[in-house]
Amino acid sequence: MKDFEDAEQHFLSALDINPQFDGCMVELAQLKLKMNQEQEAKAYYLQAKEANPEIKNIELEKIMD
Repeated sequence: MKDFEDAEQHFLSALDINPQFDGCMVELAQLKLKMNQEQEAKAYYLQAKEANPEIKNIELEKIMD
């Protein structure tokens, strides 16, 4: 779990530098999904899709309502 938390901090730092970094948002969404935080995963994935509507991730698409 510590590794997930460290990764989350790195992704959040990247978003501080570039808030529109859609690839980073997708990675954060996948990380949150692995951490069993589905609502947060959905939120990050929605942000990524707003930044770039072309983004598709099969694993994350499955949790979207």
